[in-house]
Amino acid sequence: MSTKNVLGRGVGALLPEDAAEAEEKFFLCDIDKISANPHQPRSYFDEDKLQQLADSIREKGVIQPLLVTKGKGNR
Repeated sequence: MSTKNVLGRGVGALLPEDAAEAEEKFFLCDIDKISANPHQPRSYFDEDKLQQLADSIREKGVIQPLLVTKGKGNR
């Protein structure tokens, strides 16, 4: 995938163009391997709103994929 600027060009511009490249970019991982980003700018999460979000995800699922990066120690 080229490194050209893809902002404003739609989600298709962010996706790999061929299957070999897709295998390098996308992976499945166990949820227990995901940890919070220590540089997360949001430091406060309203418990009621977080519970509403969890209930909505449980009921309807997640429309957008989660974006994660591989880190140290296979996390």
